[in-house]
Amino acid sequence: MTPTMLFDGTCPFCRTQVATLRRLTRGRVAFESAYDPGVRARFPMVPQQGMLGEMKFVDAEGRLFGGATAIARAFVTSGGVLGLGARLYAVPPVTQLANAMYKRAAARRLQLKQACDTETCTTVPEAEPRN
Repeated sequence: MTPTMLFDGTCPFCRTQVATLRRLTRGRVAFESAYDPGVRARFPMVPQQGMLGEMKFVDAEGRLFGGATAIARAFVTSGGVLGLGARLYAVPPVTQLANAMYKRAAARRLQLKQACDTETCTTVPEAEPRN
């Protein structure tokens, strides 16, 4: 299985981030909109209905990762300096910091970039409450 990042192809902010990720992963990761016809059917490990809520990465073994973990796994898969750096994701407190930053960006994506062109971005995942 080709390592693949699934994303919301209807969201301009997501598409902009994917363009950057595509360049940084040096062609070693495929990128597909989860909302294109037939995509989710090819990835049975991904929720088949509703919004993804975050980017999803499916590795060569078919394992599913989401959010900041998905981005870190894509960089590890791509190798190079970014791949080495992404291995730090597994080290606390880097994990917690990266997860918090991802959730904050996801919750604020409408303010961070241009507005979405469909209703898919009107329901933005809320950041988890702080303890």
